[in-house]
Amino acid sequence: MGVVTNSINIIVFCRLGFKDTVNITMTAISAWDLVKVLCGMVHRFFGPISWVSPALGKSWENITFTKLTYIHVISGNVSAVIAGYVAVERCLCVSLPFTVKTLLTPKLTLALSAILSVVVFFSYFCILLIFDIRWVYSSAFAAEIAVYVYNSFYWTHGQLFFKAYTWFHFIYPFLSLLAMVSSTLIIAYHLAKASRFKKTALRVFHTETPSKTGPPRSDITAEAHSRQRQIFPDWVSTRVRGQVSMTSKEKKVVKMLLVVIAVFIANQGPRFIHVFAMILVPEYYPLKSYHNLIMCVMCFVSFLDFLNASVSLFIFLPMSSNFRTAFLQIFRVKYSKS
Repeated sequence: MGVVTNSINIIVFCRLGFKDTVNITMTAISAWDLVKVLCGMVHRFFGPISWVSPALGKSWENITFTKLTYIHVISGNVSAVIAGYVAVERCLCVSLPFTVKTLLTPKLTLALSAILSVVVFFSYFCILLIFDIRWVYSSAFAAEIAVYVYNSFYWTHGQLFFKAYTWFHFIYPFLSLLAMVSSTLIIAYHLAKASRFKKTALRVFHTETPSKTGPPRSDITAEAHSRQRQIFPDWVSTRVRGQVSMTSKEKKVVKMLLVVIAVFIANQGPRFIHVFAMILVPEYYPLKSYHNLIMCVMCFVSFLDFLNASVSLFIFLPMSSNFRTAFLQIFRVKYSKS
């Protein structure tokens, strides 16, 4: 499902173009999510392969675990960091719209997304070099199977890279989670503030505007008329006496991104606890004392990762009219918002 939904996301966002920063960041997240689910899918081919040959299935599981599982984890962290950037960007756009929107151009957003992707991915890269594959005879399978073992690179430099990997694995989820939670709270505050201000402006307008059918109200002074003419047009153009209001389109975009961020927060919470345990308990790692426990936890966290990477299409379709229109034009399917 994740392969299909993320492929559709990328196709639709490419159709929409990259003149909007939201399209750029959502395409980047979808691309890394696609990498994540592809790695997970290819790794889990060991199940169907085991139906044909249990020994070959076990070998496939061990070989792909050392590479694809780590790439899956790294890709998840890259998409989470970009989601954290999206949260901060939206927070700044809501808080300082007239300043930030002129600075955060599509070109800058594209460059920042690329830089974040490269930095996060290659900060983990050495973890892919610490295992070797060896073929050993297994009495359980009555055949030779591939197993992964620590190699000479690990015994020479492994402790350093394990420590760096563990800390990066802690810092990236922590920073992205912190950025998403704090930005979400600030955005929610501004949305509530904008809603209250809109109600106040409408109340002032209806109070101070004379009835079209009734006689002119003698209690409305020239000063009140002047204030009404100043307040309401400025509110329509999104700025009134220093108070910022968002257009209907901007609110829809922000609400959609808040849902995307909320899904990331739900995913990153358990992963953060899992990584924090890796820092506190050195033996909580594959091939160490708590090997079975960490493998079970990794399966649970991976399930949340795959779920998070698969549901974005079902957020974009009902919450973004532009995305829905482009989707219908490309795939020519009937879709109704319930």
